[in-house]
Amino acid sequence: MKEKILPELGTIEECKHKMHEAYINFVDIASKFISLAEFYSAPEHKNIPLNDSFRLSYNYNFQHLKESDVDEFIYQLSFLAVLPLDYIDDIEENLRTYHELMEKGSEAETDYDKCCDYLACRDGFIDQQNDLLNECKKISKMRSAEVHQNDELYDPTIKHI
Repeated sequence: MKEKILPELGTIEECKHKMHEAYINFVDIASKFISLAEFYSAPEHKNIPLNDSFRLSYNYNFQHLKESDVDEFIYQLSFLAVLPLDYIDDIEENLRTYHELMEKGSEAETDYDKCCDYLACRDGFIDQQNDLLNECKKISKMRSAEVHQNDELYDPTIKHI
């Protein structure tokens, strides 16, 4: 029987660092998304260019999300009811995995499997970042954010009643 040759993933610390970098990049895009959604969901801002309030909002949101726990992070992403809640649930799951891996490390038996755990979480952030980036582009192009209040697929206050 031929022995499998596994790809080189790097050290556990390198993989953990890659996961953390992906998290920071995700926080950046999430901050931009929240700031764009806040700005363009206001009726008085529809179809106008961004102004200085966007930059201030982005700076605040970036710092706030970076320091937030998972529940606060998810609340910030969902409170305007712009993103589908099933997508928000996926983000919440990946954020919880990230914090668990950062606090406790991977419980996998081999170093290779531990690296895979870190890189799987990183890949989740990359996918979610790309989705949020597409939403940002859509909002920026339309200069409007479509809010779905009272829609159980988008509004967290309706889903939990």
